[in-house]
Amino acid sequence: MNKLEIRGVIVPSAYDSDWTQEYIKKGIITPESHFRRALSEADPAQPLDIYINSPGGSVFSGYEMVNAVREWKAENKQPVTVTIGAMAASAASAFAINVNAKIRAHQNAKMMFHGATSDVWGGKEAMEDSAALLEKINAEIKTALVDRYKMNPDTVAEWFSEGRMGWMNAEEMYRNGIAGEIIGDDDEEIQFLKEDLDAIDARGLDIAALLEGEKDGNDEPDGNGGGDSSAPPSKEPAGKDDGDVGNDLQVEYRKGYEDGAARGRADIAGEYAEQIDALKTSLESAQAESRKFQGEADKLKSKLIQTEAEADRRCSDLRAQLDDATEKLRKYVSGALKFSPAIETWDDALAANGGDYAKAAANHPDLLAHYREQRNNRS
Repeated sequence: MNKLEIRGVIVPSAYDSDWTQEYIKKGIITPESHFRRALSEADPAQPLDIYINSPGGSVFSGYEMVNAVREWKAENKQPVTVTIGAMAASAASAFAINVNAKIRAHQNAKMMFHGATSDVWGGKEAMEDSAALLEKINAEIKTALVDRYKMNPDTVAEWFSEGRMGWMNAEEMYRNGIAGEIIGDDDEEIQFLKEDLDAIDARGLDIAALLEGEKDGNDEPDGNGGGDSSAPPSKEPAGKDDGDVGNDLQVEYRKGYEDGAARGRADIAGEYAEQIDALKTSLESAQAESRKFQGEADKLKSKLIQTEAEADRRCSDLRAQLDDATEKLRKYVSGALKFSPAIETWDDALAANGGDYAKAAANHPDLLAHYREQRNNRS
């Protein structure tokens, strides 16, 4: 089965760059283009499971991800499942109910819906346009909850009131028909076979029968013949008492043990003698090579020190750039549940800055340069 993940804040493709890959791997953000790229690499002959643990983010980036999944499903004729981990909120919950897939929720999962929000800079008309856009977004999600899942319209309307949020746990998701399955975490019951139970009843938990015999304080067999049960019995010499017999057994046992150990060491030494000699020769050759290359190693070490110094200088420059980029990301993540339309053209930049040409040029020099280049090409 194919497995994709939506973790952290859902962000536009602009955040899918080299310096953000660490944040993507850690599950802090999921750029829309990163998700589409992973989806394009999925096996078309296998079902798809999408795991969500996200507070939401960009509405339009979430829409793009929904459209990508719908197209993949229609093209490959494979079932799609959405698995909700700890949380699916805002744009993430909208994604979950709009991909037309079976939804599963972990026992401790939470889902949240609320009205879309936006940061708008402008006058009365700009505010009205933004409000109309937000209402369209809200209407689409409310319609899905009421029409598809038959939820109470008054309850849904209250969730989308200004500043309100509607939270559901896994049981409520299941009861409202949003989740078709709750993933539990109960321990599996241990199943014993009948012969296992019979053996336990017969033997209990006593393992004393596994002991071969008691030994004295020196770990030698005692005078009663304990220890190695395979040792052959000895005849009792005439005229000796039980204590003498026990001593003779100990002497015989010790002598047999020492003789066997000596033969074993000799056999092993003979078997591995050639290998040991070969290893010694290899070691001497390796030591000679090591001495031969020691001078080169010293030169490489000196070059390494110089390279590390150069790398440190370059890292300092890159670190400053990364700190700047991280600050920009922090500001974006801090507004994770807010929707801000993307600024992609010079007209968007002018609109976002209230028509102030100088301010727009200062905030978006790249878009101004692109606009001028297009104008020159046309002329």
